[in-house]
Amino acid sequence: MRSSVPILALVVLGLGACASQKDLGILYSRGIKEARHDDWDPAIKDLEQFAHAACAPAHADRRCREAYLALGRGYERQGAPAHAWATFDGALGLPPHERDPAVRDDLARVQQEVADKLQQSSDHGPVIVRYRDEVPEEY
Repeated sequence: MRSSVPILALVVLGLGACASQKDLGILYSRGIKEARHDDWDPAIKDLEQFAHAACAPAHADRRCREAYLALGRGYERQGAPAHAWATFDGALGLPPHERDPAVRDDLARVQQEVADKLQQSSDHGPVIVRYRDEVPEEY
């Protein structure tokens, strides 16, 4: 009876992994479908959950690039160009690379938008850079 316990645990873990892959597939499919219909709030929510679970750098899912591209478009449309910048940049690191020029164009556009917003912003003060030898000892 004792030897069946580890086998039962392995079966339960295996079923959990299958269910998790199925859930990831549902999140991805639903998120992409919502993005195609310009329903960005739920699309971003679903694709963020998918990316968080499936797009770890060491074992990224093959669908991660498309998820990142859709997330980047969603962030851009919602007025968050810095988030879009990060996700487009993440997409460039994943295969396939045939569409990289178009993604680089998207990336350049959101980078320019971030730069423009920073130049228009008046609520930030000057940046002071202090070198270690200029700082008193109490720091």
